[in-house]
Amino acid sequence: MKIGRFWIVLLVLISLSLVSMPAAAGVSPNARLLQRPEWDGAIVSGNWLSGEFRYQQYDIGNEDMDILVLGPTFATSLPDIPKLELGSRLWLINADYDRYDGETGLGDIDCWGKYQFLNQNNFLLSGGFLLTLPTGDEGILHPRATGELNIEVFGAGRYHINSLFALVGHFGIRKNGDADIKLERNGFGRDFKSELDGEAQIEIGGGLIYQAQPNLNILGEFNIATEAYDDLDSDIELTGGVEYMLQPDISLKGGLGMGLDDGAPGMELIGACTFVF
Repeated sequence: MKIGRFWIVLLVLISLSLVSMPAAAGVSPNARLLQRPEWDGAIVSGNWLSGEFRYQQYDIGNEDMDILVLGPTFATSLPDIPKLELGSRLWLINADYDRYDGETGLGDIDCWGKYQFLNQNNFLLSGGFLLTLPTGDEGILHPRATGELNIEVFGAGRYHINSLFALVGHFGIRKNGDADIKLERNGFGRDFKSELDGEAQIEIGGGLIYQAQPNLNILGEFNIATEAYDDLDSDIELTGGVEYMLQPDISLKGGLGMGLDDGAPGMELIGACTFVF
């Protein structure tokens, strides 16, 4: 039922925007989907900085969690190598548990590089490598706060159907290191300590960027990742939202994600502000 309501809202937004089809410059290479900006065949044109806020609700095992995430994502293309994109992401995470003490700390730092080796007939194709630095707090039970070295290789594509529609897709393999978890509880009961056995994940997904107006993009995506750790569930999430251009180089994004398996947040509220300079 939740999935049905999501698609109804998204289709209504698209239908309303089709009432007047504007003359537009086209979907920018700096326009990205909401989940992972590196999963795109396009390369940013200069420096791309996004400050992001996420509210997530997780149900992992017998533990319900409310997660607040705040942090920047930065990507850049080098003037001498315009087909190369380098990027990094840092999250500050607050985790509120039902049965354990809440915790605030750093997530893992993501660092990536990707190269666009094909740009022909409106089709863009890139390949990349991502490494997570082990800065995640072991008191935070979150897939992006492992405190371990994780490695990912991926390919990403973008196809411009016309000036208003761009299809985006990716495929990747991620190797997660074993993660130590330590949740503390004051008063009665025992602290929780465990080591999660890291798995090799298959990641695949795709989405749509639709320029409904010269200053408004509609975003939709569906992503699947197999289990990150032994005995946990897959990360399957449907995400939709909008990007509004305040100026050609400043935009606001907002969206909603719905998890379809317990490895993903059951609900995710996303807000971001992006600058290109």
